[in-house]
Amino acid sequence: MGAAVAAARLLLLLLLPPLLRRQADFGANADEYCCPQHKHTQSEMWQAIKAVQPWMILHLYERGDLDIEEPDENGLTPLFYYAKAGDIEMVKFFLNLGAKYEVIDPATNLTVLYDCTLRGYIDICRLMLKLGADPDVYDNAGMQPIWYAVRNQWWDMIYMLLDFNATAEAARDYRNYSPLSLAAIVNRIDIATLLLEHGADPHVLKEEVPNYKGKLSIISVCHKPGWLPENPTTGKCQEWQPGFIITLEAILKAHAFYEMVELLEDALGIPHSDRAIAYVGSGIEGTGTQGI
Repeated sequence: MGAAVAAARLLLLLLLPPLLRRQADFGANADEYCCPQHKHTQSEMWQAIKAVQPWMILHLYERGDLDIEEPDENGLTPLFYYAKAGDIEMVKFFLNLGAKYEVIDPATNLTVLYDCTLRGYIDICRLMLKLGADPDVYDNAGMQPIWYAVRNQWWDMIYMLLDFNATAEAARDYRNYSPLSLAAIVNRIDIATLLLEHGADPHVLKEEVPNYKGKLSIISVCHKPGWLPENPTTGKCQEWQPGFIITLEAILKAHAFYEMVELLEDALGIPHSDRAIAYVGSGIEGTGTQGI
């Protein structure tokens, strides 16, 4: 424990405001900061954690009274508590005390890396990845961190996850959207290119992407020539047939994302198509084509 305490004390001294530092403090015992010896409780530790008092936490740890993996009322370890708060310095503090980084939030079943990916805490994510955290872990919905990073259009987060060997061909959601599909439908050429460079499958261009429970995908194409106004009763463009399942290519062309279509066609090694939507899809209640 001696090396961990020494590292934690050094980090503590760097974190404390100047008025709390003492002369020759690198050789001080943590008890000198605090109080006469007595039996401490987990409640005291969590009071110190929530008050962000690293000097008190170090005192409790050196006394050997408490367990730094002991969770709070929500099942979070101290490290996870500070990770959720985005406090990287206190995360490092607990790591230097030997805290485990591969812990789970019992409420969400997420790891520290996954939780911080969703929150956009890129520095904590980088720290977890350097320690060896799994970038391809699944959540309860069967999705991986990179899928959410792409959905949020966080290029730096995506790049970092891929740099630590996250798969670009991650699990898909109920609409059959892969990370590449998500990048395509918001016309993020830069993200799509990055994913393709790391092995994402461009065949998503030709795949069908049904909406929830196979219902009609509602796409903003009503303003295009040849389409009737939105039906106020159904909320659908009137030229769409019930149950149709649209392709990603049709979505992209409906939004005039022609450069994205060409990027995916180039990745597939096929000639560029024209700009008309020639194929809508095969649906539950019928098939058909429609040109714009």
